[in-house]
Amino acid sequence: MSVGSRCEVEPTLVRGVPAYRWFWLAFVGLLGAPALAIAVNRVADNMPKAFGAVGTACVVALMTLTFVSFCMLYLQRRREYAAGYTTLWTDEDQRALDEVGPSTGLIIREAGDDPLTKPQRRHARAEAKARARQLQASDTPYTLPFGWRTPRRRQRQGGPRGIKGVTEAAHDE
Repeated sequence: MSVGSRCEVEPTLVRGVPAYRWFWLAFVGLLGAPALAIAVNRVADNMPKAFGAVGTACVVALMTLTFVSFCMLYLQRRREYAAGYTTLWTDEDQRALDEVGPSTGLIIREAGDDPLTKPQRRHARAEAKARARQLQASDTPYTLPFGWRTPRRRQRQGGPRGIKGVTEAAHDE
């Protein structure tokens, strides 16, 4: 079955930010907190104590956000599994779940199919985004629950490479 026909199916999505977005927020926080802590430690030696206190507060806030992200990732992933789908990449353990595009809510891999490779997943998500834009442009009801962001339409500005203010006359010169 082609990806295009899979994108016709819209599963019942759970409310809230998809587990995919929580994963990336937690991942960035996990990498960013130590980097920020090292930077604050190095710079704070030569700065007033107030700077060190503010830097330490930022590190603690980022670590707290990372912890909350991991908790929300765990909860949202369980909710998605209970609903019969996942927005995270799948392996053999999640073969029985539909894989849903995290920004479209459309199925990119049906339950029981082989897990997608990275290039296949990227292509399937791009096709699902294109299909979601078609659904938004048509009269077909296409809504996502609270926490999901609908794919934005690509709007090209006039001029080469989308540069604003370049007129067609400038192209002819």
